[in-house]
Amino acid sequence: GQKAGDNPTPEPTGTPEGDGTAASPWNVAAVTQAYAADNKFFEQDKEYYVKGIVTNVATFSDKYGSLSYYIADEANGTNTFYVYSGLGLEKNKFTSKDDLKVGDKVVVCGKFTVYNGTFEFQYNNYLVSLNGTTDGGDTPDTPDTPDTPSGEGISVSGTTITLTNAEVTAGTATASIDLNQQGWDNEYSVDGVTVTLDDGTTITFSKGTGTTVPKFYTGTKGVRMYANNSITITGTDKAIATAVLECDRYNSVDQVGNTTKTLTIEGNAMTLTNTHTQNSGGVQLRVKTITITYAE
Repeated sequence: GQKAGDNPTPEPTGTPEGDGTAASPWNVAAVTQAYAADNKFFEQDKEYYVKGIVTNVATFSDKYGSLSYYIADEANGTNTFYVYSGLGLEKNKFTSKDDLKVGDKVVVCGKFTVYNGTFEFQYNNYLVSLNGTTDGGDTPDTPDTPDTPSGEGISVSGTTITLTNAEVTAGTATASIDLNQQGWDNEYSVDGVTVTLDDGTTITFSKGTGTTVPKFYTGTKGVRMYANNSITITGTDKAIATAVLECDRYNSVDQVGNTTKTLTIEGNAMTLTNTHTQNSGGVQLRVKTITITYAE
């Protein structure tokens, strides 16, 4: 006996918070109420930030490595916002539907769209925070911080890694590089990128056998190397006696790589690999500066 209009769509509820920026993300109440008041309130090519709690993980796309899910301001909230085909932290792909769980607290960045009458996040949105974590690397909740030699020719002290070629004697000639001074954009992939120093020495970054490419981040002023990424330092007419890497410190953890990282020396080249053989966990190697001392 009901007639059209007897059961209108309920108005979005809750107290609006935020302004849609990275510094102050909207909550679900704010963004849904803004759309209810004006369905053209947003700019189509602009990215916005929305925070919430995951209430339902709907689908996983193996093809795109993305998840579609719903968020609300409360764990069991009924005023939800749909996040369509989203990526993980630092735009990394998800690997399964279990990568997000009901109750996870997230901040999502992306563009808005209206599809079949549903106001939602457009595809290629991504997480900027997951349960307070903003780092999308392979760092576990309680990573090991190596403070003893982690492999032949490698010694670690705080945020400093020293690579030593025991076959040669160090001379006085040195060279150095600050990776924050290369003019790279934030999140710039350095996989396969070679930097040449004034004296001809080269430094090459590689994804290696890892699944995540090494990237430059302005926030940490250096290159983040993930599991099984590598860096190769090649001298010119002289072998390298030592190479000192200054690394970042994040969340009270020295980001000096896994305890199993390895050093390979071939001729005038040193290759440091952030070796990792486990299925999960690991510590990023975040290199900020490199200082090289050549053999006599």
